[in-house]
Amino acid sequence: MGLRHGAEQPARDTPAPASYWSFRRGIILTGTSPERERKTEPPRIVSRSFHPCPPEAIQTDCFRDITRQHTLPYPMRNTIYGAIAAIIIVVAAYFALWGTSSYTREGGTDSGTSMPSVSPTPSATTPSASPAAATNGMHTVTIKTSQGDIVFETYDADAPKTVQNFITLAGKGFYDGLTFHRVVKGFVIQGGDPNCTPGASSGPCGAGGPGYAFEDELNPNTDSYKAGYKKGVVAMANSGPNTNGSQFFIMLQDTPLPRKYSLFGKVTAGQDIVGKIGEAAVDANDRPLEPIRIVSVSIAPAP
Repeated sequence: MGLRHGAEQPARDTPAPASYWSFRRGIILTGTSPERERKTEPPRIVSRSFHPCPPEAIQTDCFRDITRQHTLPYPMRNTIYGAIAAIIIVVAAYFALWGTSSYTREGGTDSGTSMPSVSPTPSATTPSASPAAATNGMHTVTIKTSQGDIVFETYDADAPKTVQNFITLAGKGFYDGLTFHRVVKGFVIQGGDPNCTPGASSGPCGAGGPGYAFEDELNPNTDSYKAGYKKGVVAMANSGPNTNGSQFFIMLQDTPLPRKYSLFGKVTAGQDIVGKIGEAAVDANDRPLEPIRIVSVSIAPAP
């Protein structure tokens, strides 16, 4: 029965029953009226992402649960981190192994003809040279050995820095008293390693140098590069690209080596002495049984 006129009306601030708010919540969440809901699909719950937690619940489990929904799962993060670490390791291993090339007869891999490792430490004291107005044959180098004298002219235009490095070391007496520590019959004689001097070694023979390294000088347009490693050619030994130091070798005969070793001179006198050294008796490591000493190295302007 309805209220009669003049009957007491319910107060505005009287709390509505729980069923009323449940009814209103259905309208708010679905955006439809009860009458429309009966004609359409069942009510849907609006995504919690719009209002995941009330303001007072920021530090509650509700907030922490919702935060986890917007972060990567631990297994996925571990997979990504593992992949990044693997890439870093592979790249580091590649650069650690790169550059360990060998110096072989005719570009082969015969361990009996591979050059000793040369691994000096780079330094700011690496000699510099200006190629301006340089021409080949500007200097004459005389290597006095225990077997006789070897004289060669320098390729100042083709390899200015390499020539300047050799001249600088010779001027300091660096080569005096060293040896030709490696001899391969019909191939090369090699010297210039302070580690191979008996009683004065500071490391493995074949791996010594002046304490720095400098870059290769291999210009395909030069005459010396085009000619290649002919009999009497003087070139730098190395352990890979840009690892030149003090070790050098002299060719005993024409050999089609790959263009990996800076050519900086050619013998003009004493090739017979080079050949004599090349006939020395050696051990299994191509070390002469009797030391072949470099007494001194002198430099003079070309006549």
